[in-house]
Amino acid sequence: MENNIKNFMREFQVAYQSKDIPNVSVFVSKFFTLNAVYYGTSSTELCVGSEKIISLVKYDWSYWGLLELDIDNAHVIICGDAAGFVTTGCVKWNIPKESFLEKVKADIREALDSPCSLKECTMRVNNLTSKALLESERGELHILPIRISAMLCTQNDTLKICQLVISHPTAHYPDSRLYE
Repeated sequence: MENNIKNFMREFQVAYQSKDIPNVSVFVSKFFTLNAVYYGTSSTELCVGSEKIISLVKYDWSYWGLLELDIDNAHVIICGDAAGFVTTGCVKWNIPKESFLEKVKADIREALDSPCSLKECTMRVNNLTSKALLESERGELHILPIRISAMLCTQNDTLKICQLVISHPTAHYPDSRLYE
């Protein structure tokens, strides 16, 4: 069973890396259950169901880099008819400095146009600006570490993802915070 899961992971990675946008719905129906849950790396990326997952994958395939999973060192969990895996990996892509800074500029505009207090808007812009200046000097190859975990089930003798979580490990205070 562990080999089946690692083969599933390899097939998932190859299909994900193909970024075949016209066939994104085929990809989602092949790898996800109809009511799967997908938590992406952004605090707004909580997708329940195929249609929302299709939208997120389409966005990722358009703007995100190449997903590389550490399949050989994945930890596979098997519990009766259910199974899962956890592993690390990275997302790699080249982003020209000008394109990167244009994206930051758009993010700053969005922050300024959002309904927030003057202090909160200023802090958002400061956060975006300081990160952008630091990252823009590190070169155009962006390699972001990720962690990925999935719960799998079997439908018609085929493995499918019921829940997928992709996150960025962080060494600094998280970007999102809840407060009262």
